[in-house]
This record gives sequence, C-alpha cells and structure tokens, in this order.
Amino acid sequence: MTEVLINAIQLFPQTSCQPTPVGSDLKIVTDTVYGFIGPDSACISSWLQTLAVIAPPAQGQVLFRQQPTHHTNRSQWQQLRLNIAYLNQHSALMSALVTQENILLPALYHQLDTRPSLLEKMTALLARIGYANLDSLTELPAYIDELAYSQAILIRAVLTRPAVIIIDNTFRHFDERTSRKLLAFLKAYAAESHAALLIHDDDSQFVMSSVDKIVYADEHGLEEFMSRNEMQASTRPHVLQYLRDFASW
Repeated sequence: MTEVLINAIQLFPQTSCQPTPVGSDLKIVTDTVYGFIGPDSACISSWLQTLAVIAPPAQGQVLFRQQPTHHTNRSQWQQLRLNIAYLNQHSALMSALVTQENILLPALYHQLDTRPSLLEKMTALLARIGYANLDSLTELPAYIDELAYSQAILIRAVLTRPAVIIIDNTFRHFDERTSRKLLAFLKAYAAESHAALLIHDDDSQFVMSSVDKIVYADEHGLEEFMSRNEMQASTRPHVLQYLRDFASW
C-alpha cells in the first residue's frame, strides 16, 4: 500500500526570493521516483534541502510519515537522518578513514546490524553497483578515483536503508552511460525497499526520461506532473516559458 513519506504543506524554502503568499503542497510517496527540474539549479537545491529537513523553511511545514519535523529531539533527529538520505555534489567521505570504514560508519554508529553482517551486505551492494577495484576499499578517499568515490557514498547511504533518497546533482561529472548505471542501482534499491527516490540533475532530459513524476521547481513554487505532455498543458506561464527555453537547448 502506498504510504506518504514526506508531506510538504504550504512550503517555501529559505532563499533570496520573497515567499509566495500560500506556499506549495507536495506529497512524496513510496515506490516512486521523482525528478526535480527548473531554470535555477540553486533554487531546486533549496527546495530539496528543505524537503530533506536539512534547511528550515521560510514558511510552511514538512511532515515525515505524518509527524512534524520541527523542534525534534535528538532521537527523532537521528531517525530523520536515517530515513531521509540527502546527497549532493559536496557529500564527502571522511579523509582519515579508509573507504570501507567510511561506508560502514553510519550503519555501525546507529547499530543497525553486526559488523560481519554489514560487511556482507556492503560486499553484495558493491558488486551490484559495479565497484571495480575492491583493493581500493583499504585506501584513503584521497587515493581512489571519482567514480569509486561516488559509488562509496551511494553504498554508504543505501546501507542504512533510508525511506527517502535525495540525489541533488551528484551525477553531473559523469557521462550519461555512467550516470544511468548509478541511477539504475538506486532505482532498484527504491523498488526493493519501497522507498522514494528524488533526483535533480542539470541535464533535465536525463531527469525527465528517468522518473515516474516530474516536479517543476522555481522561485514561485512547486508543481507536479505525470509527464512532459502534462507539463505542456500547465496554466503557469513560468512552466511554459521553461519548456520553450528547454526546447531551444
């Protein structure tokens, strides 16, 4: 049965733009891949950070599984961070720990399983994502290549079994084939665990061709669409202008 994981109510993020009088409503549900697009990448990131309960909203509220996310205690905050994984281009591994320990650290910290069991799960996930050089697991992050670094960050997040994974422009350094392989891994995880996956990438075509629902985000708010054709029927001039500009790229 479909479950509402994140419920945004009259939401507007903390940005340099003036909040709208009403804000935006959006429901993020299980078993769904959402693609966030719009004319301003930084604005989309502000929306995603607010939905991830990393940045406080300028107005409105975010519910996670129908529970308020503001004024949380330490235990509630830890559960939010376990359940909502937010990864962006600045997500990093700890420089003083070898790659394997970086991957295991959050799951060990939260005592999600025994170390041997987590090692077994990590190994299986590494095989699925196509991690090529297992010897690099004993290397410090500074000495592994960019793809292995990104793969390690994704495995670290998946190992904690989050209900929502937010990928905020983390694939942009890779070619489309590599990006699609990373996305396929995440989509398979989302399908198996009934999670929600939120994707933002500067390549809007890549996003729109890879998701179940499209969310247009700009300084005026959010609007959800089932397809690009549905976007073309929007009554919002900002959406139509974006599509016209997108067609000329």
